[in-house]
Amino acid sequence: MSNLKKRPQSPDGLRTTLLLLLLLIGLINELPAYTAYSTDPEEQREAADIDYARAVELRGTDPVAADLLFLNTQQVYEHLELWNKASACTIYRCQLNYDLERMDSLDRALDQAQSIIDNHDLKGENFRQERIYYFRAMLFDVRAQYEEAQEMLTRASSILEALEHPEGLDSSYMSSHKTLSGAIYYGRGDYETAINRYQTALNLFPISRPNEAKLLNIYNNLGLALLELGRVSEGMQYLEASLKILPQLDQDIYFNDYLQTYFNLIKGHLLLKDTEQAKTYLTRALPLLQKKQDDQHIWFSLRAQVDEELQHWPAALLNYQQALSRRILIRGRYHPSIARLYRSIGMMHQKMGDQQAAMEAYQQGLRVFDPEFRTDDLFGTPSLQDVTEYYPLIQLLKDRGDLLMKQYPSRAGDILPTFRIAIQAIDNLRLLYESDASKLLLSQEAKSVFASAITLLYQLHRLSPKREYIEEAFRYMEKTKALLLLENIRKWRNIRLTNSGRSKDKQEFNDLLEKEKNAKLDLVLLQRLIKDAREQDQDDSHTEKIITLEQALRKVTALYESVKDELAGRFPQYYEASYGEKVAELSAVQQKLLANDDTALVSYFINGEHSFAILLTEDSATLEQLASPAAWEEDFQDYQETLRTPGGAVLQDTIFQKYAHSAASLYSHLLNPLLRNLRKSYRRLYLLPDDRLGFLAFESLLVTPTPDNPVDYSPDHLDYLLEHFALAYGYSATLLVESIKRQHIREKRKNYGGFAPVFGDHSTGGRAVSRDCTTGELMYLPYSGESVTATSTLYKGDAFLNEQATLKNFVAVAQDYRILQLSTHACVDNSNALFNVLYFSDTTLANYEIFDIPIRADLIILSACETGNGDLLQGEGIMSLSRGFYYAGSSNVITSLWPADDHATKEMMILLNRKLKKGLDKDEALRQTKLDYLRSGKLRKANLAPSIWANFILIGNQQRIDFSYSPLLLISLAVACILLAIAALIFFHRTRSRH
Repeated sequence: MSNLKKRPQSPDGLRTTLLLLLLLIGLINELPAYTAYSTDPEEQREAADIDYARAVELRGTDPVAADLLFLNTQQVYEHLELWNKASACTIYRCQLNYDLERMDSLDRALDQAQSIIDNHDLKGENFRQERIYYFRAMLFDVRAQYEEAQEMLTRASSILEALEHPEGLDSSYMSSHKTLSGAIYYGRGDYETAINRYQTALNLFPISRPNEAKLLNIYNNLGLALLELGRVSEGMQYLEASLKILPQLDQDIYFNDYLQTYFNLIKGHLLLKDTEQAKTYLTRALPLLQKKQDDQHIWFSLRAQVDEELQHWPAALLNYQQALSRRILIRGRYHPSIARLYRSIGMMHQKMGDQQAAMEAYQQGLRVFDPEFRTDDLFGTPSLQDVTEYYPLIQLLKDRGDLLMKQYPSRAGDILPTFRIAIQAIDNLRLLYESDASKLLLSQEAKSVFASAITLLYQLHRLSPKREYIEEAFRYMEKTKALLLLENIRKWRNIRLTNSGRSKDKQEFNDLLEKEKNAKLDLVLLQRLIKDAREQDQDDSHTEKIITLEQALRKVTALYESVKDELAGRFPQYYEASYGEKVAELSAVQQKLLANDDTALVSYFINGEHSFAILLTEDSATLEQLASPAAWEEDFQDYQETLRTPGGAVLQDTIFQKYAHSAASLYSHLLNPLLRNLRKSYRRLYLLPDDRLGFLAFESLLVTPTPDNPVDYSPDHLDYLLEHFALAYGYSATLLVESIKRQHIREKRKNYGGFAPVFGDHSTGGRAVSRDCTTGELMYLPYSGESVTATSTLYKGDAFLNEQATLKNFVAVAQDYRILQLSTHACVDNSNALFNVLYFSDTTLANYEIFDIPIRADLIILSACETGNGDLLQGEGIMSLSRGFYYAGSSNVITSLWPADDHATKEMMILLNRKLKKGLDKDEALRQTKLDYLRSGKLRKANLAPSIWANFILIGNQQRIDFSYSPLLLISLAVACILLAIAALIFFHRTRSRH
């Protein structure tokens, strides 16, 4: 993927033939060719210079001949001790052998080049050292050794950036670096980062020196990476641009560029389900394979995918097998791409009903990653020690594990290790990804692995109810809940740490980070070099090399551990985020969240037909399998419809009955199996929803089914869960535990700041019940201003109303309050949750912009429409505005799940803040607020409906907000301490005087 290879035409001409014969004669005599015919050093140098120039010319027409000429001239220059020119020959040979796909020859040429530079003082050696690192990175990339490739490229880039206008250096070199970097990330499966690198390469591409072949390469790489990320239309645009460049290139010389473009277009049309176009490009590619038979394996693999799309299973299987045999010859038996073909063959066998053949293919695929893996052991797992490409391994383990579950349903304990090793591989792969988009894609695809593992743990727990099974299941559930949010919060915390404190501390922190990064890279590289050395033939020189490498490894390991120790001592927050537990263990959750004997926690897991929940109390844990989502999907849809029913329509009998039935049914499916045996003393619940359950306001579910009576939403008639429990929601248990740590109790801040743009006094004078997110016409919100004004008076805080409720003012004071309330309009972007927006009086605040605003509030109140709504991403959760504020630093958020009523919101927000001011815990304050609202006796029947009062939920911990910080109190305490000290001194003085 890193560069498209070119193998131009063979040369003709008498001179070239004679030169090659001369070279061969010299090689047979084991001498540089010209020393066999002349002993005059000057004549040897002149002849070598002539052939050096000739070799440079032959690079574009006959790379094989050019490589042979460079090899001979290198030997002559070495014989004459012209090391500068000898090193230039080896650098040229590196490029030629890479283009010819002769990786072993490339490896030897690199060793020779490095030896010359290491042993001789060469002018301009920095640039040649950059070339060596660059070609080593390309070699490692081809061999799927991506960490080592990245290390080499990093070293090459640092040299390139430090050089000042070396000869021939321009932006094309940096463009090549970025292209190779993209190829490395592409190989890892981190497609979003690869796309960023390729786009940077395109931006750096020198317009003044156009090179159609290199530009074609970048377009092809960009297009393919976009296809992999699912952005098919964008990817096809780049591939179509590649197609337009092809006519500018001679097909007889640049046939490889034609092949790669056709192959990529076939992949794109397969994703578009356009098999006819895919077949067209297969036909175009076929004649070109005569010039490059090494690419036949790609053609057969693509042909198989076309057959598979057409459901021609036998033909697809045959073509995959043809691709496999050819790819093994080209890549070797242990290249990760071989595993992908074994997986495709296994899947074909399964579609054709041959499970045994499928299992054999999966086992052979797993052996690619571990040569010691026994293919006859159906329950064995491969070692991850030398794995360089995790994604195909994860897929193979998942496929084999699922097949084992079908074949051996009673052997859950034997099958579980397959999914455990797959999850370990997922964790390892996630560490390699840089982009959020790639991590999200991995989370979505990994969730089915966790589903199978939790299913097996449930089966084992039924047979033997051991706590360890629940602990493991809980850990896996946590890894499917907002893990990216957790990582970003920790990352942001470290960035803030870097930017805070004294300049000396910042510099020390940055120095330690640099040492940490370099030590990690050196560890990876040394481990790979030792492994490679051990695989070579053992003689005295190899043994000495291994000993030297192992000594270096011990030194680097010791340095790495010392850097970690220093980070732990000086910067514990960074150390905990980087090296601590990635997710909270079950016991830690019980200790830190459930210490009170009135609080329980329910964590859900939903994937496809799998539905599980874990109930935790301070001293117990229960794992339950719930009804399949298909059993309650219709009820969920009915519930959503009724909770979004506007105005007086909720009083229609059909709407009421639909709500009452769905709310009771959802409770019976989702909570009753867990809570029916819970002691009456438990009055508080943490809920960790999963999948679409994140759109449920559980407090509006009905504990007791309601007879088909007349419409009546009052709590005297309906048995809401609200009356039984105070509820707090969480993105994950780990984030709930960390939210307690994030509360800034002792920091000096004002108690309250509220923002209410109000949006003008419209002539209607009535209260707003809707707004238009499409046209941007915002309804008047008179009660929002009243709410903020009354609450700011309660706390003696600040109210930003009308034209003062600007985004600029919000950013300026966002860190100054314990409670921040935004009483405004919000809109959800259904195509991209990053563009969900909140409205201020002057402009909007998009979700992605919230991330950069540092917030220290203990509670953010988003009293606006649908701030808890957004895109649902499998394995991560709902991408909402409330998530953005949680990420920005608020330890707790009160958010809305559907459109809010302005007047009801005002009433409830004032009630809520009164209860918070009294010192009630946040969950209980919100519960009592809703109950007081329902029982006020002033409401119309329609306003009793859950669509009015149930939309606001608390995301975060239950703990009350501590308003105890007072400068006057601290001054008083300080004065008291001084007076006590003075009194003590007087007493001591008098005592001494008596004696």
